[in-house]
Amino acid sequence: MLGLQYMLARTQWWRPERLREHQFRQLDQLLAHAVETVPYYRERASAYGCHGRQRPLSPEHWRQFPRLTRSAIRQYGRLGLLASEVISPGHGRVMENTTSGSTGAPVVTQQTELSHLLFQATVLRETRRMRAAAWLSSAAPRQSL
Repeated sequence: MLGLQYMLARTQWWRPERLREHQFRQLDQLLAHAVETVPYYRERASAYGCHGRQRPLSPEHWRQFPRLTRSAIRQYGRLGLLASEVISPGHGRVMENTTSGSTGAPVVTQQTELSHLLFQATVLRETRRMRAAAWLSSAAPRQSL
């Protein structure tokens, strides 16, 4: 967790261009993995220009992709079409995650131990940032009326 906090602290100061380039390299790898190993994306790949593409993913190309809706997650997830058929052993075991269902019916998704750790690291970073901001605002000199 400490290593992830260090990485998040370092990358937050990158120039916007460098950060976007890094994010799109990661997103390109994720998309390639999804097209290869997730039935839902494999079936739709050619319709969105993903299948067999030789170019890196661009922001323009990414904007063309349809967003996965809550109803699609429920429908295709139930059929097992949104789960990767190949999980790297380094990502740990696969766990089920269920939302509270406060907007209607709950949504069931899967995550690995690694994705859960990354989520926890992000939440911890934001919590620390918000506490620091609250402390700074409470420590600031106040003008009396």
